[in-house]
Amino acid sequence: TNDWRKILALFEPDDVVWIGDITDSGGTRGAKHFKAQKEWLEGSVCPGQFTCPSTFRTGTESRSQGNVEARRYLVVESDELQKDEIGAVFRFVNKCVPLYAVVDTGGKSLHGWFAWPGEAEVPYWKETLGVLKCDLKMFGASQPCRMPSAKRGKGWQSLVFYAPDGYRL
Repeated sequence: TNDWRKILALFEPDDVVWIGDITDSGGTRGAKHFKAQKEWLEGSVCPGQFTCPSTFRTGTESRSQGNVEARRYLVVESDELQKDEIGAVFRFVNKCVPLYAVVDTGGKSLHGWFAWPGEAEVPYWKETLGVLKCDLKMFGASQPCRMPSAKRGKGWQSLVFYAPDGYRL
């Protein structure tokens, strides 16, 4: 499918987005995994299993917090909760923060893409989502998350919800 294009459409054409595998960062190998959104969209297939919900500085070669240009989205996920349970968490978060996408990881979890709540709200969301058994590593500015349309083992990562203008309960 071309659902990877929908995730990229959440970014601006000149936003530098990282796409690749976990180790695709650093040096000349890493540089080719950082492109403007409009450049990624010139491709015909999903370019990698992972992306980041943040954008990076032009010329970046390394997926590190120091190279992040802007926080665009907060991805909420849990390796402990079942899909229906994380769905309830998404519904709770969505009462305060717009939801843009939900990606099925091709495993047991879902990744919910929410608008970045802003730095002032981060302590509240970290505490709340921690209590709800969500992965707090996702608050890392350069933390990778799953990209739809990429093969994972015998299955596929897929987009199960998409609202390009944000959805709010």
